[in-house]
Amino acid sequence: MLSQLAYKKLTQMIYGGQLQPGDRLVERQLARRLGISRIPLRESLARLQSEGLVRTDSHHATYVEDFGPQDALEIYSMRLLFEPFAAQLAAERRLPQLIKRLKSLMQKMKAHAQRGHLRKLNEADYAFHLSIVQAAGLKRLTRAYESCHIRIFSPKPSESRDYSAEIMAWHQRIATAIERGRGEDARKAAYDHVWHAMERIKKEFCAGSPQAN
Repeated sequence: MLSQLAYKKLTQMIYGGQLQPGDRLVERQLARRLGISRIPLRESLARLQSEGLVRTDSHHATYVEDFGPQDALEIYSMRLLFEPFAAQLAAERRLPQLIKRLKSLMQKMKAHAQRGHLRKLNEADYAFHLSIVQAAGLKRLTRAYESCHIRIFSPKPSESRDYSAEIMAWHQRIATAIERGRGEDARKAAYDHVWHAMERIKKEFCAGSPQAN
């Protein structure tokens, strides 16, 4: 279905930075760029608007949504609800394919960090957490998680090396607990990881913001 393909492509462009927050989305240009008609494009834009990735102003102009510090905190608050629960369930299920995938993703993250490939590092980071949520075996949980726009926020390039080492340590703790089938340990490790990330956001991105107080 063309509208579904357009939706996926636009989502990738937003998460990948090809479409920046505040960019105006002109239907004629986008339709030409995606190689589709404006009808399926409008359907995909309506879906993106319902999910909070784009917005339409009073003049019917459509823009990529701006995400600020408060949005980051709200998104990480949702992660704080979803990920510990998912990690506990994943550990209790102890799926061999999940453990294999987590180890593979951690190796990729290490390689991307060493090469300074920030975008690929972020993609592997997201895949790590999404894989755990999917392994919980709850379809509605997975859909809710995917709609949280976690990929909008990523480490600053200048901090990527230090932060990537930090991420790897947290991920190893989560993966080890899952591999050993220790549900409570996995839950706590996931909770601590996201909480630590939230504190980092408050310190580095929300300083002086009245919304963050």
